[in-house]
Amino acid sequence: MSGSSEKLIPGGIVGQLLAAWEYVLDFPLPAAWRSKVWRGANPEQKVCTAWAMSVLGFLYGLVAVVAGWVLRELFSPIPAAVVFAVLTLIWLELKDSGRGLWQLGSLAEQLAARDSGGPALLRLATDPRVLVGAVPTLALMLIVMFKLLALYLLFRHGAALWVAGMLAWVFAAEAALAALPELDRGRPLLSLPENGFALLCAAPLVLMLPTALRVLPMALLGTAVALVSIALLRQFCWRRFGGVTANLITLCGSVLELELLLVGLLLIPA
Repeated sequence: MSGSSEKLIPGGIVGQLLAAWEYVLDFPLPAAWRSKVWRGANPEQKVCTAWAMSVLGFLYGLVAVVAGWVLRELFSPIPAAVVFAVLTLIWLELKDSGRGLWQLGSLAEQLAARDSGGPALLRLATDPRVLVGAVPTLALMLIVMFKLLALYLLFRHGAALWVAGMLAWVFAAEAALAALPELDRGRPLLSLPENGFALLCAAPLVLMLPTALRVLPMALLGTAVALVSIALLRQFCWRRFGGVTANLITLCGSVLELELLLVGLLLIPA
C-alpha cells in the first residue's frame, strides 16, 4: 500500500457492495470480509464506488419484496399484506437500528417547542428512552401507522417493488450527504470518486426501471422528489452547518423515506 494520499476503491462488484454495506448499514460486516475489502487501508483512503450505495439499497429493499412474494403464496391477500407491512417496517428500521425513527420523534418534540434551529437539529435524540413526552410518543405512533398503511397498500396493489426503488434513492441520498465535510473531523465521512455525485443519481434511475414498468407515474414523481430532496438537503446542511454528522445524515434519509412512501401512497395503481 502506498502513501495515505492514495485513494483505495475495493475491487470487484462484491467488494464494492461490501464497502457500501460498511458505510450505510448497522449490521456489522464480518472482520474477515472487511480485511479483504479494504486490505488494511486507512480511513482517509477508503472510497466507496458511487453506484454501490444505490445498488445496496435496492438489494436491501428487494429482500422485503421477495419475502412479500413468499407471503403471497402462503397466505390469503389481507393477512399476507399485514405480515408484509409489519416485517418490512422492522426491516426498514433495522438498517439504522431505529435511529432515524427516534430522531423524527425528537424533531417533532423540538418543533412543538419551537426549538428547531440549527443547533437543535444536531442534538436530536437517538435513544428511545429519552423520548417520554406526549409529543414524541404521538409523533412516533403516527409515523409508524403511516408506514404500516403505506406498506400494506403497496403490497395489496401489487407495488411492493417500490420499497426497493425507494431504498435505492434513500441510500444514494445518504451517500451524497456523507460526501460533505463531517463537522467534527472536517473531512467527508465518505469519499466519492470523480463524477461520483452524478453516478449516485444515475444508479437509482436505472434501478427504478423495473418499478417504472409497473407504476410509471409513481416512478417518475418519486424520481423527481428524490432528486430535488437530495439537492435541497445537501444545500441545507452545507449552508446551515457547513457539513454533516452521521446522525444528521440518518435523519435526512428518514425524511426522504417518508416522502417516497407518501408518493407511493398517493400514486398506488388502481
